[in-house]
Parts: sequence; C-alpha cells; structure tokens
Amino acid sequence: MAEVAYLTSLRVAPQNVFQSESAMRALYNALAVEEFNVDDGVETYAIHRDPEDEGAYQIYEQYGTAAAARRHLTGPKSRAAWSSVLARVIAPFERVLLEPLGVFGKAKPVGDDVTGDEAWRFTIRVLPEHADIIDETMQSVLEATSIDEFPFGEVKSYTGHRIAGDPGGYVMYEHFTALGSARHATGPTLVPVAEPFGANSVTPFARQLLHPLFAYGIDHRSWKKPAWSNGRVPNAAPASAAPASRANYQQHGRIG
Repeated sequence: MAEVAYLTSLRVAPQNVFQSESAMRALYNALAVEEFNVDDGVETYAIHRDPEDEGAYQIYEQYGTAAAARRHLTGPKSRAAWSSVLARVIAPFERVLLEPLGVFGKAKPVGDDVTGDEAWRFTIRVLPEHADIIDETMQSVLEATSIDEFPFGEVKSYTGHRIAGDPGGYVMYEHFTALGSARHATGPTLVPVAEPFGANSVTPFARQLLHPLFAYGIDHRSWKKPAWSNGRVPNAAPASAAPASRANYQQHGRIG
C-alpha cells in the first residue's frame, strides 16, 4: 500500500502559461533524474492542467514510503526546478495530504505519451460517523473496477484516499486513456457497489476533469479486499441493468 499521497493546486497568470508549462516540464525531467525509478520511492507523479480554468494546474503525487515523501524536492536539480515553477505562481498554492485506502497503478515510464488521456479528481464528503462505510466502499469500488476495467489496459491510475485531518473528506484520483475514460463506470460490477457514495454524501459529489501533461508511474496495486472478496461482487447487476442503476446518480455527477 502506498504510504502517502498529495494533491497540489497551483495558479499562474494566463499570459504565463507557456513559460509555466516549460518550467513544469523541467521539474518533471529533474524528478526523473533524482526521484523516479528508485526502490520504495515515487509510485505516481502526474502534472495536469485544468481545461476549464486557464492557468490552473494540479499535481498528484504518490509515494511508497513516508521517507520517500520526505525526500521529495531535496535534490539540487528538482529543488531549483520547483523554485522556477513557484516564481510563476500568482497565489498561495494548496498541497493536500491524502491517506491512500487502495491503489492501482499501471507503469507510466518517463516520456510516456499522455496526449489525449483524461484524469479525474473525484471528491465526496460524508458525515464522520459514516466514514467506515465509505472506507469499505472505496475498497469495494477498487475491486469492482479491477474486474470491469483493469484487464483492458485503459486505466493508468486509480486510487481512493481519505483527506488527512478532515474526517468525512475523501478523494479519488483516476487517470485513463481517452477510451478508458469513456468506458469508465459502464460495466455491471462497479455500479451496485458504488451506491453508498450517493446514499451517504452530505453534499453532491464532484468529479473534475484534468488533462495530464506529464505522468510517471510504476506497476503497483494494493487494497484491503472486502470480506466478500472472491472474484465476484454480490448483487452485481447484469450489463443490461447498468443504465437504470446509474439513474440515481445523474443529479450528482458520474460515479467514481
């Protein structure tokens, strides 16, 4: 299981987008030298732009150990590159600590072409007393997605998290090929097990589209499988029933 993850949100002036993305490329290349391909190191690192908000960027980081997270940006090349990125940021950035509940990652080598890929930030808030239900649901969703979608190779990253220090706050980070994004949550296994998201949410859940610019990752998967785990999900609806099962979620957005 990944030890720690972060989501960082940055904003640059729209007229500085080209320079900023050049600086982010330099950061990614520096990390490739100093932090990627290290045992118990970076498991996933992806830089995205927000297609609906020019100048807005999000970085998803996932580390195999807490020690690896502490080593982040301590190398001279990556430290200098990060300073260059920050020089273009026009507002305080937000870096949110996440506690992974379950992880799937497909190898994304340095230089992997992510043109046309889609990533998603899925956020849900529940009452703290319902956190155990959502913990189990996150893990069940990972297992269901492993049945419906992982075998086809279109899912690059799929991780559920608690927001550290924020009882009732959850985030899922998802990265697909364009085809995988279009097909996500259309299989028969995922929809039934995701129902507690809608039933326990205290605010409409949000699913934000992000466009990956650069992404690195290793092959890894880990999650605590539910007690019923035996390769089948109970009460899974047949494929023909999936659209009807999804109807209750349309007012909130897409499931998982």
